[in-house]
Amino acid sequence: MRYINKTIIFTLFITLSIYLIILSFDVYDEIGINPWNLTFKGVSNARDNKFSHINSGRYKYELFILGSSRVLRFNPDLIEKITGETTYNYGLENANSEELLAVTKHIITTQNPKTIFLMLDFYMLNNYIGTDKRFLKSRLYPFLDKKIEKKDFSLKKIMIYPSYFTLKALYDTFKVISLNIKEEMPEIYLENGQHIIEHAENKPRLAIEYFSNQYKNYKISQQRIKYLKQ
Repeated sequence: MRYINKTIIFTLFITLSIYLIILSFDVYDEIGINPWNLTFKGVSNARDNKFSHINSGRYKYELFILGSSRVLRFNPDLIEKITGETTYNYGLENANSEELLAVTKHIITTQNPKTIFLMLDFYMLNNYIGTDKRFLKSRLYPFLDKKIEKKDFSLKKIMIYPSYFTLKALYDTFKVISLNIKEEMPEIYLENGQHIIEHAENKPRLAIEYFSNQYKNYKISQQRIKYLKQ
């Protein structure tokens, strides 16, 4: 019995230690910490990358595509051929309407847009979803409505992140560490903001799976409707 107890305690200790190591690297940017000073993590940093690209003033665009991850693969070159307007894809992962309003303000203050194309999906209006913490700590934050408090960026009271309790998280942690040591930062976005296309999934997600996952808890936020009106 004593041997079993020691085995259980040792297993829990090893599991907790591995989890804390993975947590400290925060490769999926779940917490928003970077104690190891990683140059990049296992997630794209579109908010800062695209902000810097537009903010530099080196490039001028006439048409901007705004939306969540659903617009990332829109080809600006193709749209430019159709409209005759130089086009930039300012799509951002998990963007909500308050963030798109901030992006619009940033575009207007740094560019002279003729057209801003907004692709709306109902998920970004969900009242049960908070503002993405990647946005709250990005350089776009000053353009955010001041009614949204920084408290949304606070750490969870209980440091339990299911995405870090997986073998994939452990593999991705080692992969990110290796790439940072080699300074081989993977290219994620083209110069015009388009997301680089990966290989298609072997088994596409069915619509019913998508809706049961994305819309399990849903309520339209009236405040986000107001942001869209702005």
